[in-house]
Amino acid sequence: MKRVILIHGTFAKNAEWIQKDSSFQLALMKSLKSDVIFSKFDWDGKNCHSSRINYGDKLRIVLEKSLLNNPNDEHILIAHSHGGNVAMYALSKMKNSFSNVSLVTLATPFIRCEKFEISGISGILMIIGIISFFTAMFYLPNQISLEIEGPFSFLNGPIRFIKFAIAFLIAKGLIKIKAFIISEFQEYVNLFYKKIDYRKTELKRMLVVRIEGDEALLWLRISSFLQKVTSKFGERATKLSFLSFGYLYALLFTISIIVILLGELTFNKINLSFLDLEEMQIVYLIIFVLFLILLIFPALVFIISLPILYLFRGNPLIFGWENFFKGLSLSIYPSQNPPDEITYDVLSYPSDIKRVKGLLHSQPYLNSEIITKIGLWIEG
Repeated sequence: MKRVILIHGTFAKNAEWIQKDSSFQLALMKSLKSDVIFSKFDWDGKNCHSSRINYGDKLRIVLEKSLLNNPNDEHILIAHSHGGNVAMYALSKMKNSFSNVSLVTLATPFIRCEKFEISGISGILMIIGIISFFTAMFYLPNQISLEIEGPFSFLNGPIRFIKFAIAFLIAKGLIKIKAFIISEFQEYVNLFYKKIDYRKTELKRMLVVRIEGDEALLWLRISSFLQKVTSKFGERATKLSFLSFGYLYALLFTISIIVILLGELTFNKINLSFLDLEEMQIVYLIIFVLFLILLIFPALVFIISLPILYLFRGNPLIFGWENFFKGLSLSIYPSQNPPDEITYDVLSYPSDIKRVKGLLHSQPYLNSEIITKIGLWIEG
């Protein structure tokens, strides 16, 4: 006995081919020698990762229950378009390996996923930059404030040191907060990566059915090309912004230390022939403005690169407009082939195949020749 589970694609909850006694089911039954029981798996058909992952888990439960109740029956999943990714998620999360489960995908845009890492030196330089920026931001303006005069003027030096120490501790606290946020975000990204990555899928057999010139596959190729070109720009812009934070602030850190030392000498009434108090205040102001400018520049570079990264790293046009930060941290791209770790057969047709109706993307479940070939492969 063969049990065939039919899975529709995106935006196709009411697809005719998965309904009872559809032309697809009748044509497939003719090419199968053994008895067959058809069933359909309904999912919401939304174009988003969370929907495919969640319904993939529900499909896994349905499949495991059927395998438990019918251990001797062969189970075949036939999925169209993104329904193939739902099936891949289900099979990748199976608790046990089954030798009687096969998968047939019809024009599926398989998901490939890679993580985006920022180099270690960028992080170190960012830390130096944060320390120097906040130290100068808190310390320098206070240096220009009125000094204590009279019998307690000797407290000016310790007070300025306390201000410096407080600014440094604030910067250190901000770094800890930054590190915590980054670690939590990285953990969040890693969890999503594990969910979206199905390279370790195990199954008896797999057949990939595709038609050259498929409108969806053509869009995939265009999308992949745009992603390769613009993703490079986006990544470099992002790294440039992080490096800018680090290198520029590291430079200003050195300058600010020199200025602070000069300030201490000036405010402690030590005669400096080349720098008086008024000139010192101007220097402080220039340094402070430079800090603000250098804070804005890399931030602008990063902000400008965000939409590019999101559009082409996360590929929302293909895989759904979901979760901005996932798209920034992961490079998600489509492929007409499953991951290299999976063994599969290919049934490919040219674009001039006899079209029944509608798009080429729909022909795998409409064309009787293709359906017959699928049946022969199942029996094979």
